[in-house]
Amino acid sequence: MTDLTLRHGTTRSSPERIIDQSFELTDTAAIVRDVARAHRMSAAPVLDKLQTARRYVVVQHRRDASVWFAATREDAITWAQWAPEAKWEALWAVWQIHHGGYDLVPAPWADPSASAWHVWQVP
Repeated sequence: MTDLTLRHGTTRSSPERIIDQSFELTDTAAIVRDVARAHRMSAAPVLDKLQTARRYVVVQHRRDASVWFAATREDAITWAQWAPEAKWEALWAVWQIHHGGYDLVPAPWADPSASAWHVWQVP
């Protein structure tokens, strides 16, 4: 039998909470509402944008109560940078509402000015 090291990409602040409280389901709708509120918007257009793009936030029910692991350190690091995914995606939806839809800007993270804006939104 071969050993396989599994990694869980998460934010720096989460490991102690995970150890103390275990993994817990995320209220993605609440995260979207918080992001929208922080940008003085209604959650409805943000959710509509995410629905149009079929992003994680609107299909997360498929993930049920599973915990997702990565087989490589690089994947875990990449995924951790998106944590929580709902916030990462909601912020991109806010940016796209102000700068163009998914059809106009399908990958805003490739745009240096969009990426800079996004980075400043995440503490």
